[in-house]
Amino acid sequence: MGTVLAVLGAALALAIGALLAGYAVVLVVYWIELHRRPSPAPTPDGAAATRSPAARRSRPGPAR
Repeated sequence: MGTVLAVLGAALALAIGALLAGYAVVLVVYWIELHRRPSPAPTPDGAAATRSPAARRSRPGPAR
């Protein structure tokens, strides 16, 4: 009887550990997504915007 209880206790401990490990993985992924820097939105011509719209407007260049 003692061996059966030991095996059941070990199985329960492993199950609880697996649940906690899965929960930790979910929390880490959530934290990473929460603190990820947003990717710049594409411009109308399809190129990635690397500067803010205000910075693009203030670029020196030929007069339009």
